[in-house]
Amino acid sequence: MRRLGGAVGGYRSGDGNARVGEDAPANQGRRENPTTSVIRPDGRYGLFATIDQCVQAAAEAQKQLMKLSLNQRDEIVQMFK
Repeated sequence: MRRLGGAVGGYRSGDGNARVGEDAPANQGRRENPTTSVIRPDGRYGLFATIDQCVQAAAEAQKQLMKLSLNQRDEIVQMFK
């Protein structure tokens, strides 16, 4: 069967890694300067260092939620839908 695109042996002549009609391998096109970020469990974003801190924050959040009117709570629910 004749391959398309001037491929030799079923592979693209450009990079030699992907067959004609297929995507290049996932590791192609890596970032030159990869950056990493570490989120520390300090309570922001719902991440806590211990279960006790998590439970304490959940209890406080429940108290704040109970102070809201039903309409305000409904608005919160609608944001998640």
